[in-house]
Amino acid sequence: MKTTSINFLLIISLFLTICTPARSQNIWTQTNGPNGGGGAAIAIDSTGNIFAGLFAGGIFRSSDRGGRWEPVRNGLRPSRITSIAVNSANVIFAATTELWNDTDYVYISTDHGNNWARSKRGIYYEPIRELRIAPNDHIFARQDFADYRSTDNGATWTEITPRNTVRQWRMAIGNNGYIYVANDSGLYRSTNDGSSWKLVQRSSHPVNYSVFTAQNGDIYTQDIAPSGAFR
Repeated sequence: MKTTSINFLLIISLFLTICTPARSQNIWTQTNGPNGGGGAAIAIDSTGNIFAGLFAGGIFRSSDRGGRWEPVRNGLRPSRITSIAVNSANVIFAATTELWNDTDYVYISTDHGNNWARSKRGIYYEPIRELRIAPNDHIFARQDFADYRSTDNGATWTEITPRNTVRQWRMAIGNNGYIYVANDSGLYRSTNDGSSWKLVQRSSHPVNYSVFTAQNGDIYTQDIAPSGAFR
């Protein structure tokens, strides 16, 4: 648990470094929390608030670049937080698994995390691994075997899973709104908000493990086979 907590603090430090003007050298500084165990979900809104989701401690917010953290749990049941995303209007979305019954939900906050409301109409009850926001503010959710889209700030969801999908591993969205899903078959791309998909790279290995979109529009993928990354 100690190692997990340290790794999570390093992730937070990376976010703070990205949001800080470049200096003559890179300096890593451990933030003052959040405390409550390790975590794997972090996001920042346009006002500079940082939101960190913990495995067993809910969601914390910092408004001073990690100097102080406060829990923001009103309306949020004790949950493991698996992903956090923020749209251009600073609406916050959190994918959760409730600790007492392992039920999975999406929670939404429209007031910088002060209050949360549950909304998952249309999503099958399986863990949500990733939440992604498109340039048009549509939100996308990835599960292990399905993908979903919401066009109304999470009120309702529609399944948009690519065909021939076995297991999904990663989702990414480019600046042009193109959506990429890496799964056991390879890399799929949608140019129309997930309404249809095209296989653009067949995996050389049964698992196409990762996909990343760069600011310049380049797409990078990596599979488990020792063949390196692809662009």
